[in-house]
Amino acid sequence: MVTSIYQQKNGFLWFATDAGVSRYDGQEFIHFQFSPGSNRHISNNFVTDIIEDTLGNIWFATEDGLNQLTVDDELNIYPTSQQPFAQNTNWIMRLYLDSKQQLWIGTGSGLQYKPENESNFISVPLYLNQQDTPVETSIYSIVEDTQHRLWVGTDHGLALLEPNSITMRLYQSDKAQAISTADSSVATADLFSDYILTSQIDHHGQLWFGSQHFGLIKFMPNDNTFQHFFSTTQAKPGQIPSNYITSIAIEDEQHIWIGTDKGAANLTVASEHFDWLTSQTFNQQSLPTNNVDDVFIDHSGVVWFATNQGAAYYTPLKKSSRLYKPLASQSELSGGNVYAIALTQSGDAWVATNKGIDKINIDNKTVQLGPLKDKTIPSLINNIWNVKTDKDNNLWFSDAEGLSFYDQRSGTVQRFSNKVNNPYGFPNTDFYTVDPDQEGNVWITGYLDAGVMLFNPQKGLIKHYFNDADNLYTSGGNFTFDSLIATQGELWLATTNGIFIIDPKTDITSHLSLGNERENIRIGGIYQDEQGIMWAATQGLGLAKIIPTPDAPQGFVIEYITRKQGLPDNRLKAVIGDNQGNLWLTSQHTLTKYNLKTGQISVYPSVINTDNLTFNEAAIAIYQHQLLLGTNKGVIQIDIDTISQNDFAPPVHITSAKIANKSYININSHNPPPKPILDYDNNMIQFSFASLDYTAPKRNRYRYMLAGFDQDWLTTVLPRAMYTNLAAGDYVFKVQSTNSDGVWSNQQAEFAFNIKKAWWYYALIASGTIIILIMILFGLSRIKQMKELSRRANFDSLTGLANRFHFNQQLSLLMSNPYNTAAVVFIDLDHFKEVNDSMGHDVGDELIIQVGKRLQHCLSQQDVLARLGGDEFALIIPYEQVAADVNRDLVNIIERVRQTLNKGYQINQYWLNSSASIGVACFPDDGKDAKTLLKHADTAMYAAKQNGRNGSYFFNETLSTALLERLLIKDQLNNAMSDAQLEVHYQPKCCVDTHEIVGLEALLRWNHPQHGMISPSRFIDQAEDSGLIIDIGLWVLEQACQQGYRWHQQGILRGNISVNISPVQLSQPTIVDDIAAILERTAFPAHHLELEITESLLIKDLKTAQDVLLALKQLRVRIALDDFGKGYSSLNYLTQFPIDTLKIDKGFLSSILPEETSNIVLRNIITLGNELKLDVIAEGVETHAQLLKLKQYNCKIVQGFLFSHALDVTQLEICLLHNQLTLCEYVEVENE
Repeated sequence: MVTSIYQQKNGFLWFATDAGVSRYDGQEFIHFQFSPGSNRHISNNFVTDIIEDTLGNIWFATEDGLNQLTVDDELNIYPTSQQPFAQNTNWIMRLYLDSKQQLWIGTGSGLQYKPENESNFISVPLYLNQQDTPVETSIYSIVEDTQHRLWVGTDHGLALLEPNSITMRLYQSDKAQAISTADSSVATADLFSDYILTSQIDHHGQLWFGSQHFGLIKFMPNDNTFQHFFSTTQAKPGQIPSNYITSIAIEDEQHIWIGTDKGAANLTVASEHFDWLTSQTFNQQSLPTNNVDDVFIDHSGVVWFATNQGAAYYTPLKKSSRLYKPLASQSELSGGNVYAIALTQSGDAWVATNKGIDKINIDNKTVQLGPLKDKTIPSLINNIWNVKTDKDNNLWFSDAEGLSFYDQRSGTVQRFSNKVNNPYGFPNTDFYTVDPDQEGNVWITGYLDAGVMLFNPQKGLIKHYFNDADNLYTSGGNFTFDSLIATQGELWLATTNGIFIIDPKTDITSHLSLGNERENIRIGGIYQDEQGIMWAATQGLGLAKIIPTPDAPQGFVIEYITRKQGLPDNRLKAVIGDNQGNLWLTSQHTLTKYNLKTGQISVYPSVINTDNLTFNEAAIAIYQHQLLLGTNKGVIQIDIDTISQNDFAPPVHITSAKIANKSYININSHNPPPKPILDYDNNMIQFSFASLDYTAPKRNRYRYMLAGFDQDWLTTVLPRAMYTNLAAGDYVFKVQSTNSDGVWSNQQAEFAFNIKKAWWYYALIASGTIIILIMILFGLSRIKQMKELSRRANFDSLTGLANRFHFNQQLSLLMSNPYNTAAVVFIDLDHFKEVNDSMGHDVGDELIIQVGKRLQHCLSQQDVLARLGGDEFALIIPYEQVAADVNRDLVNIIERVRQTLNKGYQINQYWLNSSASIGVACFPDDGKDAKTLLKHADTAMYAAKQNGRNGSYFFNETLSTALLERLLIKDQLNNAMSDAQLEVHYQPKCCVDTHEIVGLEALLRWNHPQHGMISPSRFIDQAEDSGLIIDIGLWVLEQACQQGYRWHQQGILRGNISVNISPVQLSQPTIVDDIAAILERTAFPAHHLELEITESLLIKDLKTAQDVLLALKQLRVRIALDDFGKGYSSLNYLTQFPIDTLKIDKGFLSSILPEETSNIVLRNIITLGNELKLDVIAEGVETHAQLLKLKQYNCKIVQGFLFSHALDVTQLEICLLHNQLTLCEYVEVENE
């Protein structure tokens, strides 16, 4: 239950509830509740009111005491023994701040106030007329007029407190004079003696009172006149909905919001008309309940409603729009998916939906559901693909079973069927578009082999274009989204492959592919303006302006308006003109206006604030100033004369700054905290921030930068940022934000901090100080000699690196602990003697110096680097032992060193290309003592030279082999995709009972020309490390979608195709757009695509993963959780994320049969997945015993070698045609 809503001056919203009070920033709530011992403990959970004083303190009124949250984040509870609080009850009902900044408290037993800058509370008694003894009363409302008088709602009616008075008196109702002509049977005395539950003052100084029994009162305190809004009978639309007024909010001079026990209402003052807002069953866009306790308008104009079943809000930006949609009761539309809209001369809109045809009266905003249902034509209640009006205002409909013609004058429907052997010569396929011409004919397009037909109801099929396979339209499998008869009579078709034009006079057809001869550019809609220019809504190239130009090659010049000019999206769905010099465009989720004269682009995202709503191709119409849009959620009607953009400039706040789990941002702090000084060794900093525009918080965008680290702003939709491993110094984190329409606010939030220098910095200073003291004590010359001797004994004079002696000392020290593991690396420059001989020793020395510097930059602080002499260097690299035979981290370090030394050197006027041979020996595996270890490293280094130089050789044969393989794979993987060595194979997923194929998994294979098939386990890691997995992964996805589309068209694809997506791919900011683009290019149905993710992505960043997966679900793709049973396998993932499929890891499956415990776990996982309505798939099924066990546990789908390994396209098509696999026992094959 929400009792009250309040907004601080800084923009944060507060909700008072029966379970405490909560602050909201559009992203997260912070709760204060009765919880003794907590720093967010308040006196009682039932919170009745909230207010902020001039100092920024927040006051919470509860059923048991008053609470103050100070600007220092301290919570004070009144009354306490230290704070005298003159009240007879702790039940606080109302809080009010007057013009003198005094806090007034209305309780269950009287009125008190707290003078500014004082801590005590003073009682104000109420005296009834002609009585000298004060009475106890509850206080329901408080408001101050322009004369600084307080008007107070009490148990005894309306009371008045004069300025500087210390007592209240009841208002003398005999002074009041009614000015309303409305019929009211309520006596004035009764009216002002009622419970005044709420009160407000408007812009003109008029007072508005809401009573418990007698409705709404507008009161002029200067002359005591009033206007009464009261319903004597059952309220009718336009009247006040109820006489029980709980709340009043002033929107502007002409509009007042009220809350009642029968919903909310908006009063237009001039017309005295009330627009109702009520709760509707099964309608999530209505109030949760009709019991509205509070109405509040925030800084941006958003109207909030507090009800006993939660809070709801309404944005005035939607005032110009109206959504017609299907509802469980009092439905406004037959079907939610709207494919087309046709207008009649009388202002009716005929709407083609997935459940028939409806009619909307645009002016009255009323709907007639299924007006043609009684015409005994079954197809008129199914998918209606298109509807158009002809020159006589009659209607044509197209659907899967042919055409229908509706004569509006006679009310009759004539049917033209496309069933097999129909008398009209129609092909038996869905009819998509229909377009009547001026001659009584109608143009028809349809699915695939339908072609383009010109049909006359009396003459039959007159012409048939594109009805054979020898044309671009049919051979490409194209169909039409929209059609238009141009002013010259040509038929223009917006298709899946550009625009096709048919001239019925000459029967000449032409094709505009658009986009620099690129094919398969879809056109969602088409429009011709008054100048004869054609405008095409392309799905990828933005808005195409097609200008008739006789001298041009195709007779047209085409220009494009794209994101570069300000379009929010280049993938458009529909376009139409309003005859006022504007074009209206829809993309997938956004409505845009384009001014033809100025080129100005205006975007209106907040007008349409409905989750998962997408616009449909060509579903757009305009009648006078009313725009109608077809979506997957219904029809949106928009008044283009009153439509507006969000111009609110929201404040942005850093809501959290955490370092080492310590928070540096107070909840109620109005000033930035003192600059914190952070330790160098613990400087991971996490920031959270919020844009306080509550219109649509998910659409708010952010940009941030860390001054002192970032070079430019980073733009994101996620309200958080993190930095680690920052160098010592001063930093300022800055963040800016947009509102829901993407308009950047001029406000900025900042957080400054300092990172201290590392402890060893001060240790070095201390050491230097000691050295200075020693030098003073023993003499500067003596110290210089000692320092020189020490340097010569331990360090190389040319490079300053450690010498052989110091290197051996460090190696002996490391080997003194038998639990240490480290690699000794010998490096010898290749062909160094030639450099000395040909260019001189000065150049050779400079090369040695530069090599030493490069090596220093390659290594970490714990590594040891030494020059042993000549062109030989040595390294000691400690590392952690791993279970695998090959330590990949060590291999990567050695490779990094080799690549660093293999780059060119600029020495004086010479440019030298040099390389090095590297030998590695590991302690303790390759030697237990220094002598042996050094010898083995030296031997490995010479082996590297013998193998061609510029290489690395590990004395450990396993590591050496791994390094060579890594280099081979890394070198050749770069060309594998361009050389067409990569292939996509498919492994079937089968039904346990019937063995039928119910889905496929796309698997990558590398068919190397010399080495044959290379297992993915040998190159996927390399691809991820190098970043190649991004391009390879998208290639696999596109190949699978292309092939899936072909199988889908052939009718042999059953179920979905799943594609593995790596964490590296999903971390890319453009991954959702990339997948959407592939689906659009390939035309593969999104619901047939399943993306397999591993839980490593979910573990890394739960919030980011949730956002990405929700965005993917909006594309209608399926999500599968792969390898479940391996790793963490948290059951939380199944409820926190939009998972469709659960894939049980094959490693887990292989251990089930011998272990009873594993069998129980497996059975429970399958049962849980089935109860959660997930598809449960068992991977790696290799034996009949495993299959029988899974069948026993009610697992429906399996995958593994028992049925089939991964097959190429040719092999798989044979299986798909038979749709059944023969079981075979598992035999050892290459890892899938």
